[in-house]
Amino acid sequence: MGIAQQYWAIAGIAAGGALAACSSGAPSAEHSRASLLDDSAPIESGQSPARWRYHPPQSSVLRGQLSLPGGDHLFVGDHGERWLTDKTGVTPSSFLAPEGLLISVPLSLGFLFVGASGTAYESRTALGPFVRSSAPPMALTQIAAFGTKLVGIRGDGRLMRTENAGATWQVVGPERRRFVDVGYSVNVGGSGSGGLALSVPEALWRSTDDGRSWKLLTEQRPLGARAIRQRHEATLSLETLLGVYQGPNSDGEFLPQPGTKRERLKLPSAPLRGPTAEALETGEAIVLGGVYWELRAPKLGRGYRLFSGRLGDALAPRGALQFKRCGQVRLAGYGSTLVAACSKSSGLQLSFFQSDDGGASWKLRPLSATGDIRQLAMALGPKSRLVVSGICGSRAGAAVAGCTPFGIHLAGAEPSDPDSAEAFAPSVAPALRGTALRLSFSVDGSKLYALGRRTKSDALTVFLSSDGGQSFRARPIESVRVEDREWKSSKFRITGFAPGDDGALAIAIARESLSTTLVVTDADGRLLARSSVPGHNAALGAYGSLALAVAPDSGEAWETIDSGNSWQSLGRLPREPCLGASECELRVNCFAAGCVVGDGFSRDGWRGQIENETAVQLAPPNAGQFVLERKLRTPLVCQFDDSGWVDLGVGLDALPDAAEAFLGDVDWFAAEIDRDRGSVTALHATSRGKPQIERIPLFRAQTGVHDYAFHVTHQVEGIAALRYSVDMGSRHRERMSRSLGRPLVGGIMRNIEVAWDNVVRGRHARARLPLSETIKRDDAKYVGRRLEARPALLTIGGDGVYLRVHGSAVSQQTWFLDGRKLVQLPPVTWPRKPRPSGFDEMIQVGGEHFAFYMMERSAGMLRAWLVDGSWKVSAMTLGVPNPQSFGLDQVGRISYRGTEPGLYLEVRDPTRGDWAQLFTFGSSSNIVEAPLAAPTQRDLSDPPRRCSVAERKNTGRLYARTQPGTRHPVLIRDPREPFRVMVTDAAVMFGTRERPCAAALDAKLESTEESSNNPRESALLPLADLAHSWLFRSVKGQSPERPASQYRMMSCRFDPTAEVPESVYRVAGTRVRRRAAEF
Repeated sequence: MGIAQQYWAIAGIAAGGALAACSSGAPSAEHSRASLLDDSAPIESGQSPARWRYHPPQSSVLRGQLSLPGGDHLFVGDHGERWLTDKTGVTPSSFLAPEGLLISVPLSLGFLFVGASGTAYESRTALGPFVRSSAPPMALTQIAAFGTKLVGIRGDGRLMRTENAGATWQVVGPERRRFVDVGYSVNVGGSGSGGLALSVPEALWRSTDDGRSWKLLTEQRPLGARAIRQRHEATLSLETLLGVYQGPNSDGEFLPQPGTKRERLKLPSAPLRGPTAEALETGEAIVLGGVYWELRAPKLGRGYRLFSGRLGDALAPRGALQFKRCGQVRLAGYGSTLVAACSKSSGLQLSFFQSDDGGASWKLRPLSATGDIRQLAMALGPKSRLVVSGICGSRAGAAVAGCTPFGIHLAGAEPSDPDSAEAFAPSVAPALRGTALRLSFSVDGSKLYALGRRTKSDALTVFLSSDGGQSFRARPIESVRVEDREWKSSKFRITGFAPGDDGALAIAIARESLSTTLVVTDADGRLLARSSVPGHNAALGAYGSLALAVAPDSGEAWETIDSGNSWQSLGRLPREPCLGASECELRVNCFAAGCVVGDGFSRDGWRGQIENETAVQLAPPNAGQFVLERKLRTPLVCQFDDSGWVDLGVGLDALPDAAEAFLGDVDWFAAEIDRDRGSVTALHATSRGKPQIERIPLFRAQTGVHDYAFHVTHQVEGIAALRYSVDMGSRHRERMSRSLGRPLVGGIMRNIEVAWDNVVRGRHARARLPLSETIKRDDAKYVGRRLEARPALLTIGGDGVYLRVHGSAVSQQTWFLDGRKLVQLPPVTWPRKPRPSGFDEMIQVGGEHFAFYMMERSAGMLRAWLVDGSWKVSAMTLGVPNPQSFGLDQVGRISYRGTEPGLYLEVRDPTRGDWAQLFTFGSSSNIVEAPLAAPTQRDLSDPPRRCSVAERKNTGRLYARTQPGTRHPVLIRDPREPFRVMVTDAAVMFGTRERPCAAALDAKLESTEESSNNPRESALLPLADLAHSWLFRSVKGQSPERPASQYRMMSCRFDPTAEVPESVYRVAGTRVRRRAAEF
């Protein structure tokens, strides 16, 4: 029976089969002759059916290493790669796994490889095909191998374990814990082999029974652990925000390893390079008789060396380094003769060298020409007959000013003087316009083909010579026309021009605006077939009546053996040829023995493809199979009151939304900013019975604004602003005019003042910093003629504000100002560089000052507090350090429970449901208190329950994002206004996970058919008083930088009978995924 049938017959067998535990002796890797492309025995070129060979110029990211007997090593990595390093060099496997490989384990009869999804693959040899595979019931993340026992983490954070290399899996470890990483070492905690696992919020767990059970390391303080790394195949290290730690020791503690850097696996030497399609297309490489030849520069500017080899063999160097003064080269050949064209680094002078012994030695051919080597087309025929196009036709040693290449030229002695130096003589090519794009001799050398255009036609034309290039006759292909503009641009390329041994001539044409085209003529240049290639923007290579097309994005391939009249699908390449590349212009080049695809694949043979030689079964993706269905919550219907539009202010930094709503005693707040005059005013709105807006000046308008630097920041607590005068001396104006758009350097900052509005605590104040500071490079910058201050930190905390007035946070003191006292805090130095992306913050807890470094997406934080005048640093991981690995969308925001600050961590899991936690910042002993399960919008009832006064006071205020299926349509009708359709977005929530409530919803105007199509409108809907809802809009002001804002009151109500326009369902979040099939 076949391989797949064998697998299914044996997969049900547990331990005791080939996937059982390792025997005492590890298998050795196979050793054979040096082979770049495949570890199996060589196959004759041109075999049928064909086989893919893999020869990447470099490895992908390596994930695992296994030491083998005799000093060999087996590496595994991304793209399913395997690499064997031995005394002969570095050899890749041509059999790629369908996913990245993480682990390799020796078996008694071969090797076991573990993929990123937890799928186990078995192979008889280190680089051979996979004979069996076994997938977990769902894809796993972060796999560890305890011999053939595997432990992984599934999408919901639970630990999974298998004792039989993946045949069956069981859930292990504690419940209600979200694990994010797992590792294995032969020495854990001084008690032999075992495992280490990390869960969040940060906790470390140890296993000493091969992953069956896990015990919490209670003595280990949080370190900001991010990942578990294996080192030297024997020990584990912990990558943390405080640095690298090793352990645990016998006491269950991790010890710092100063200076330890994360070790990245690397191959001991560079892989031997394989053939490249780009070199074949540019003319730096050729194929003769099934042998690939390429002139390659080992180092830039150091000359070229000739490499050659048959398809399936390693490319071997031929002869010594040559052409040391050549900047670029081109290669041509026929039989055993090679000719190289050389262009020096500068200039248009071309020299030619010839080898009659396969590149072992070269001699200068006594002819030269003038031309751009990038436009050179060159062909070598019988008796060393050299034909070129793209030169100016000069005699040996002559330079032509204003060189304009033309025609086709044949190398030979001058007819009038047989003793003169060899030179290029123009061929008779009537009506050839300019130069030929390509030149090629037929397989037997009896015919020479050139490709170009005629002077009086845009038709692509084949020029045919039967006398070795002395004269040509034209065969236009009227169905392929190319205008001058396209001909001279990169939008038109000839990717293949190859006469086959069947007498047909193949022309592969790539055009930006049209599909790739295959044109085939007979031996006399008459059109036989013209066809479009399957696939979008497929790369095409052709040889005679044979052709191969490959889609760059998917790697899907097609073959034709009848000049494009029919195309057969070959399936996909072992991996996408442009995988991981932001830009990829894939090239394919073909010849009698097969094809080269990009620089990583070769196809040995024609006429069909060997069926997949590996038996693999992939784990189902975490996402499973889903269908989309419509889902909206109860609509809101609104009606304007009679007050009309009311001016709100000019220069609002943003229209109010849920982020600014229901803090302290206000319904919402905003900031009116005049940057031209250095003023900022806080707006406080309430709507209890009657809408009221209180205006609180923080900075009043300043005269001489060009002498002041100004900065405003909008925060969860409210608004903070910085302003200081700039003393540049008498030459200030002159310097300013020279500095527009550039950082301001020099001068003195004086009269430093801050103002803030803390809505949470209901306090606004203003304070001065009685200092004069020298202005440094990053402190301020001109924006237009206005000077913008750029402090490293300006943040509200407690009853005051924290300020680092200079732009650089390095070695800068922090000032705390509350309007009554001034506190100077020493500079904060964080321990690890480089740190993960994040930002600095200062927070006051219980009257103490704390410095924080918050990681992006709130995965973790560094915290420092003062002990005897110095900062003491600790760290903790709160969220998932690598949420994308689990398919999660994780965000965090500073939040408040009353006046106590904390962190609201919200995680969107599209397959298993969303969840959230509220962390309250702790005192000096604890970074955070035990987290509380917090609600998300998905937990709200429909319609949402309103929050009571007690809930707003005693539970955390949460800014919750919208989630699919939680949006309410908002329909605003008025006889004098356009019909508006809005959709709710974020919510202000309080309460608990079990009993959530909403204080307000905001809504955005969507561009639907029924809307007024004004993108600058938004609404704020207070659920406790929907009769006084707010609609905001921005209108044109006197200055484009300071638009005017208006509001209008409206009365809203939930109406389950309201008819929702069909166009609403085009808005994001109005459809949810429903599982079509369970795992």
